[in-house]
Amino acid sequence: MVYVKSLVVLEQRDTNSRFDTASRALFHQRMDDTPAENCLPNLLLEAEAAALLRCSRGHVKRLRLERKLGYIPGRPVTIMQKDLEIYVASAKVRRVKARGKSKAFEFISAGASPKPFALLTWTEAAVKFERTRRQIRYMCLQGRVPYILGHPALIDEADLAEYFEGKRLTALAKIPPAPGTPEFEALQDRKAEEKMRHRLRVIRTRREVARILKDMEARASTGTVQPVGGTKGRK
Repeated sequence: MVYVKSLVVLEQRDTNSRFDTASRALFHQRMDDTPAENCLPNLLLEAEAAALLRCSRGHVKRLRLERKLGYIPGRPVTIMQKDLEIYVASAKVRRVKARGKSKAFEFISAGASPKPFALLTWTEAAVKFERTRRQIRYMCLQGRVPYILGHPALIDEADLAEYFEGKRLTALAKIPPAPGTPEFEALQDRKAEEKMRHRLRVIRTRREVARILKDMEARASTGTVQPVGGTKGRK
């Protein structure tokens, strides 16, 4: 009996050790699937933040002290990439005409959402997108593209790319499809449908006008129609 009990105890110990090994392997597998560096925020020093914002380190410090830019206190002070994106989104403005004034302009918030950015000056944007500096400046001053006020003024590369992509899609939409394509057939069907609807509207309007004229003639023949303006007020 003692020998049997010892075997049972040994079997239980072996089973527990196998379960512990399996759970430990599963734990290490999950740790390998989710590396720790993916969970850490991207922290930047003041000098690195100033390089991204295209400004001086003192300007970044002033933004921190004015509570316009979030940061993590310490030595050295660090700034999260997400806080930089929030600041850039809040700093973007559009130039629009002031209400009630024909020649005055005002700046309103662009209402942009935080996203990764790459700030460019008007000259750099002109070189990158193969435009002139005057064209980039005109788009900003007309309120077509948001930008950040300053000396020099800065514009987000993503905003410019989105604007030019919208213009390209608008131009493509104006080009008629080639004959024989499914788009061309769909366009022809749509035009035929619109033409039929127009014809039905014309027929319905003609019938309505004919009915009204017929009613007016019937009333005139029976003498129940009163002249326009009536006899009230006449002497």
